[in-house]
Amino acid sequence: QGKKKYVLAFIGGRQMQDNRTGGRIIQVGSLASAVLAFAKQAGNDQFLKATAKTSVSQEDLMRAMEKEWTKLSDGQKYIRALYTGGTFTYEAQVILSEILPGSIYSNAPILNVKEMASSLTSEANSVVDLGEEEFTQGRAHPMIDPTIRKLRIIEEAKDPEVAVLLMDFVLGYGSHPDPVGAALREIREAKDLAEKGGRYLSVISHVCGATDDIQGYESSISKLQSVGAVVLPTNAIAATGAALVALRGKGNIEKIYSQYLTLGGEF
Repeated sequence: QGKKKYVLAFIGGRQMQDNRTGGRIIQVGSLASAVLAFAKQAGNDQFLKATAKTSVSQEDLMRAMEKEWTKLSDGQKYIRALYTGGTFTYEAQVILSEILPGSIYSNAPILNVKEMASSLTSEANSVVDLGEEEFTQGRAHPMIDPTIRKLRIIEEAKDPEVAVLLMDFVLGYGSHPDPVGAALREIREAKDLAEKGGRYLSVISHVCGATDDIQGYESSISKLQSVGAVVLPTNAIAATGAALVALRGKGNIEKIYSQYLTLGGEF
């Protein structure tokens, strides 16, 4: 029997530890819990550090999101998630489908999520993968060229039923030199459009990166916060927060925390 430790991350899968291998193999159902599981395999000190950097307690998340949902108008109820890639799109669908009542739509649907009639037009709660082929034919991927998402931000803000824009910003080599900076004007404009219509538009985001990324991890977070966007440490937490805002805090997130945001259950 080998001694090497493994973490298996299957988006939406069951969280479990294989005791037949002495706990060397941990299976998790989200990217967020994969980080914690990897750190746990590296030792308690690393696990505590990872938890501090990537986790938000249920109470703290509820308090932060309450500041957002109390500003919404009565008719605002939908989430429009605009992602630059498929993995975060899938993870968000898993999280949102566990919390939100009614139908969820996507151009890259999984589980019980329904396929959008048109990728160009959102409906109800929509999770859009802007990296799908219909958006990249004849143009660079949105991680490199953010134009398609910038246009979509404005379009979504015009819908009076939209409560939340949910977005990822991916740093690192191969990405746009400043993906956050490239979207700031549109985020401001989207919020201004909502305000002129007597509404408040909540923007919830996640920056995927490291402190030494060339785009600047901390500065990217600061830029988003400067235009009123909420920045949460992982995509799974951001999706959970978006659901809480849209539902005015009425969503049941106990299972989400146990299954996707922490190492609960058998751990």
